Amino acid sequence: MLLFTLAARVGFGQEEYFKIEDKEKKTGVTRAEAAREIERPETGSGKFADKLRLGGSFGLRLGSYTNINLSPMAGVALTDNFVMGLGATYMYVRSSYYIPTSNDHFYGARAFARYNFLPMIHLHAEHEMMNVSFYNHGYGKYQFVDKEFPRRWIHSPMLGIGYTQPLEGKLVRGIHATLLYNFNYNNHINPSINYDPRFFNPSMSQRNISPYASPIVFRVTIL
Repeated sequence: MLLFTLAARVGFGQEEYFKIEDKEKKTGVTRAEAAREIERPETGSGKFADKLRLGGSFGLRLGSYTNINLSPMAGVALTDNFVMGLGATYMYVRSSYYIPTSNDHFYGARAFARYNFLPMIHLHAEHEMMNVSFYNHGYGKYQFVDKEFPRRWIHSPMLGIGYTQPLEGKLVRGIHATLLYNFNYNNHINPSINYDPRFFNPSMSQRNISPYASPIVFRVTIL
C-alpha cells in the first residue's frame, strides 16, 4: 500500500511537471509563472469563491467642506478581465458654507462594471444613487416650509478610465485608480432656489447638492 501511494504521488508530480513544461513552451512564460498558472485555475472555469472580489474605497476631503467617504464593494469576475458588482456608500459631510455650520450623513448604493482591456488599464462604468440633504433657501418653487435641510435622492451615472496595479490576493486582485465623469452633475440643482439673478444669485457650492465638488470624480479602489 505504501509503495502504491508513493508511486501515485510520483506519477502525479510527473504529470504536473509536464503540464508546467508544456505551458512554458507554448506561452513563453518563465517556469515559475507557468507553475503559478497551473496551481491557480482560470477565473472563468473556477468555483464561485474563485470569482468573488471584495474591497472598496475610502475618501477624505478636509476644509470648509469636509467629506469622509467609506464605500465597501463586492463583485463577481465573469471573466479574467471583466468584473461586475454592487457597493454601498456612506459619507459624513460637514459644511461651513452656512451659518450655523451644518453636519449631515449621506448614504446610498452603486452598481458597477469594470473591464481591463489591457493588463493595467481599465474602463469603469457605474450608476450611483445617493440620499443627500440640502439647505432650504426658500426662494424657489418648493419651499419645504417645515425643513431647513430636507433630503432627496440623486442619481449619478459615471464613466471613466483608470490604472490597475495587480495584486496576488484571493479576494483582492488589484488596486484601481480611476478618473470618472459624472454625466448628471449639472442636474443636481437645489430645488429651493430661484435662479433669477434679479432676486438671488447663489454660488455653485450653494446651487449644486451633489456631495462631489465637480463632475470629475477620482477614486482609488481595492477589489
